[in-house]
Parts: sequence; C-alpha cells; structure tokens
Amino acid sequence: MNKFFKLYINENIKLFKRQSSYIFIILAVITLFIAYGIAVMNKNISDKYVEQERSNEILQSQIDGLKDQLKISNKEDEISYRTQIEVYEYALKNDIKINSQYINYQSELIYKLLGEKNILNNIDKVFMKKEYEQQVLKVDEIQKILDNKDFNKYIELNKEKIQKDYDNKITTEFEYNLNMQNENFKLKYEINKYSDSETAWKKSVSDDIILIEKSIKNKFNEYQDKYLTEKDIQTLNEQKLINIYKLENNIKPDYSNGSTNYREMYESNSINMSLMFIGLLLIIAASASISEEIAKGTIKFLIITPFKRYKILLAKLLTYTVALVVLTLILSQLNVLVGDMFFKEKSSDYIYVVNDTVQVMGASQYMSVTYMLYMPEIFIYILLGIVLSTTIRSTTIANTLTIMLYIGSPIVMAILNSLLRVDWLKYLPIDNFSLVSKVLPTYNFTTDNMLSNASANTTLEFSIIVLSVTAILLLITMFESFNKRDII
Repeated sequence: MNKFFKLYINENIKLFKRQSSYIFIILAVITLFIAYGIAVMNKNISDKYVEQERSNEILQSQIDGLKDQLKISNKEDEISYRTQIEVYEYALKNDIKINSQYINYQSELIYKLLGEKNILNNIDKVFMKKEYEQQVLKVDEIQKILDNKDFNKYIELNKEKIQKDYDNKITTEFEYNLNMQNENFKLKYEINKYSDSETAWKKSVSDDIILIEKSIKNKFNEYQDKYLTEKDIQTLNEQKLINIYKLENNIKPDYSNGSTNYREMYESNSINMSLMFIGLLLIIAASASISEEIAKGTIKFLIITPFKRYKILLAKLLTYTVALVVLTLILSQLNVLVGDMFFKEKSSDYIYVVNDTVQVMGASQYMSVTYMLYMPEIFIYILLGIVLSTTIRSTTIANTLTIMLYIGSPIVMAILNSLLRVDWLKYLPIDNFSLVSKVLPTYNFTTDNMLSNASANTTLEFSIIVLSVTAILLLITMFESFNKRDII
C-alpha cells in the first residue's frame, strides 16, 4: 500500500509539474471574475435602456387626448369621455399608477370604478330607479375604498363577488374555494397591496399556486395540452409547498417579474466557464498519460518496477479523479466568495421537499453540490482520454479527439435532438450529462418550466445507469489495452 501511495504521489508530481496545469487553474479562477464582469456589463446595458417609470406622464397624456376628443365628440359620447377624464384625473391626483408594470389593488379599482360608472350612465334613473340606486351604491362603495385606501375592504368586495357568483351557480364549488383561497393569500401576504418591484413577485407565486391547484384537480396541463402523470402531480404538490414557503418567509424567486437576477447570471456563467478549464486541464493530462510516457521512453522504467501494470494505470486515474474532486470543490467555494464580495444579493438557498416537508440547503452547500454534479461528465472524458492515449499512443491525436468531443459534443447533441427526435439518442452518454436539472430541479409552473424538468427525456436513474455502463466499458477497455498490448 505504501508503495502504491508513492506511485500515486509520483503521478501527482507529474501532473502539477506541468506549467500548463497552473495556467489552466489560474484561468479557471480568472473566469470567476470574467463572469462577474459579464453580469455587470449586462446590468449596465439593461439599466441604460430600461425605460424610467413614466406612469403619471402617460396618464396625463391620456387625459389630454380625451379632452381633445371631448371637444369634437357628440352628445352620446360626451358623457363617456367626461366620466373617463374624471376617473383618470382622480387616479393622477392620488398617484395611482394605472400604467405601471407593477399594478396594485388601487389600479384594479380604478378600472372597476370606470366600468361601474359607465354602467350607471346607461341606466335611466326615472324608469329604472331601483337599478339606478343599486348601481350608485356600487360606485360609492368602490369610491370609498379608494378614498380610504382600504385594502381589507377591497378583499371583502372581491369575496362578495365570488360568493355571489357561487350562489348564482356561475362557478363550481371547486372554483369558489380556489378563488376564496386566492383572496385569503392576498390578504395574508399583502399581495397587490403595493405598487413596486419588491413585492410584485408575490402575485406571480400566488398565481402559480392557483394554477397548480387547477392542474392537480383536472389532472391536466392546459399549457402543454398534456395529462399529468402521478409523478407530475407529486412534483406539482411539492412546488405548491415550496411556493407557500416562499410567501411565508418572504423569499423572492429568481424568476419573479421577468427581472434579471445578476447574481444568478454570474453563478451560471462562472460554473460553466471555470469547470471548462478544469476539464481541459485533466482531459489533456489524461489523454497524454500513456502516449507521452511512451514517446519519452519513461514507460520502460515504470514497466520494470515491481508494480503491476493495472496499478500504474490505477495510480494515474486516481490522481486525475482526486484532482477533479479537490479542484471542483475549491472552485465552488471561490464562486460563492467572489459573488459575496461583489454582489449585494446573496446567493440563493436551494428549497426542496422531502416527505411533504420543505427543506432548505444552504447556498454554499448548494453550490458545491451543483459543481460536483458536473464531475461525472469530466470523469467520462478523462477515461476516454486515457483509453485513446493507451490505444492510439499519439498524444496529439488523443488530445485533439478528446477535446473536440468534450467541447463540441453538446452542440452536436443539441442539433441531433432538434432534427432527429429519435428515442435511441437517450442511450448516448452525451444525452445524460445534465444531472443538475435532475438532482436539483427548479420548478415554476407559471413559466412552463415544471414539466420540462419533470418530464425530461431521461430520468436520473436512467442517466446514472447509462453513465455507469459507459464508465465501466471505458475502464475495461483501458485496463485490457494497457495490460495486454506491447506498449514498450
């Protein structure tokens, strides 16, 4: 065992004696800062072209336009124009942003008030006195809620409408319960109470819950025109629990309101870029591991040692594997460290469900697990590099082929999946490298991400089997070739 350890140490010395090893490691670290630069650049571009809040300006322009129309309108349209001008001027005076992307309950009530006033204008107060008086009460009630800025009364008004629709058998009992639940969410979590980007996300999450409830009830996803499987339903139930947890703990989702989370952009880019250089470092070393020894003649000294051939090969493989694990874990924590240094936003924790109970994985652990889920892909290419180095015995060819496959195969696979759409592609290892989306899925039913994850072409179990079989076949080929062939 001590002798094997010395052999392992010797292989580590060879790996890190290479100047290129340090270059790739430095480049991997530099990419973290490059990823930060890309995120900042995108933020600056976005800030430069994002239109400033001009809700009041737009509203004033609408009022001016209505006044111009009023001057040339006939008597039938005059009342409608005056009513609209009156309501819009009220909104402008009370700073109710009806043209903002972040609408609130006051914005909704302004449009409701306008609609009810138009109905009132069309009722003959002489011949339809009772209906007129009832409509006046409706208008006054909405006006009073607006004057008092009474959010609770707004919820009560909505509930009265829901109750009336149910009593008149316009809605079913399920729809009634669902609508009431939605209003209770609004009240409890102050959804639609304010008009700002910091709280607008709550409506997205609440809508998500309502859509999930409907889909589970109908066992059907109307967005994708697809019936739900039991697994899909389980996934939806888990997503509902996660959404409720986010509302209760005021956790703003990354996807909310279509706004860009630049910390998430940084993390996504830095993971791919930094791991690419670590992969290249180890793949190049692996694909030169035997062929380079043969070219230099140092393989003779290894063969005449007491070590069996498989131990020589095993020491090389263990060196690259341990280096992969250590470098990956270090990079994952550097990713978090650099992010915390430069971003105000904290890295998001990972929220998931186990046995109907919401669990939270800390950001640091989440980043480590995410990085590690990319390791099987790099490990497969390390094995492939050693196989080619052993069988072809040409460092240049082994390096070129392995690097081309490592960098180019995802592009080729994406093209094949889009063009062929055949079932046998899922048996290729390249189609099973995306373990992150299967182990750490992020669901959002509203934006149609849920079923794309839950109903992926391959399951996690299937991908593990395919990658394990691939690794075993490469290991057998590698050891068989190295043990039996004349390599001196």
